[in-house]
Amino acid sequence: MPSIWEIEFAGIDPNHVRSSGIHHFLSAWFCETDPEHRSLKGYSIGNRVNHEHGVRIEIRCVDDRLADLVAAIPSGQPVQFGTTFARTALVLVPPRCVAGSSWENLSRYRGTTQWRLSFRTPTVVRHHQIDQPWPAPHPVLRGLQAKWDAWGPTIVPAFDNGTAAQVTVTGADLRTEQTRQAPIPLWGATGAVEWTWARPRPRRSDAGNGVEVVERLLGLAQFSGIGSYTQHGLGLVEISGRRAETGKPRAA
Repeated sequence: MPSIWEIEFAGIDPNHVRSSGIHHFLSAWFCETDPEHRSLKGYSIGNRVNHEHGVRIEIRCVDDRLADLVAAIPSGQPVQFGTTFARTALVLVPPRCVAGSSWENLSRYRGTTQWRLSFRTPTVVRHHQIDQPWPAPHPVLRGLQAKWDAWGPTIVPAFDNGTAAQVTVTGADLRTEQTRQAPIPLWGATGAVEWTWARPRPRRSDAGNGVEVVERLLGLAQFSGIGSYTQHGLGLVEISGRRAETGKPRAA
């Protein structure tokens, strides 16, 4: 099941712990092959808390195999950060699971028709092979559906163009900032957006259950992250939802 794990690294200045180093360590621990390294990731880097003697970092998993491997990291495991000026930290205690949700629970529709997406780290969404700092509904949902297909159970209906057409951006309070967490400098979006489900026209049978699809995929996003480079800490998102009041969208 999708889960969130905390790993405590000790004996290192937090300024020397970069997301790329965490990604490098996890790639090696997961024994990623070259094709796996270039494909969809079943994990993302979540919140981090710096302290005097190290750093605590969340690893969010949607692949059960990777979650099992995270759980198996022993206390005292050395982790090297950097190559030119390498520094080593130790895993202070075994990782602990702090949150999780079954796929069945993520699939349960709660009557939500409006969602607030709060981007806690820069978010980059790839569209037509171009990275852009604009979390538009269609590419965001398409990417989440790809991750659901890879690790979740088969559920009908799935995301399609008819679903995306019914999601309207009714509020946006976004900023763009350049980030160096990814392998190359990129512009990413932080802030918040509001999405509202627009009822399909009577003859649009292809989008009738689409609101349930949106709810399900956004539930997954809190574990998988949104967009590109989530394995480097980009695309960390918090989502809240409610039933929209017809004709009264609220500001994001």
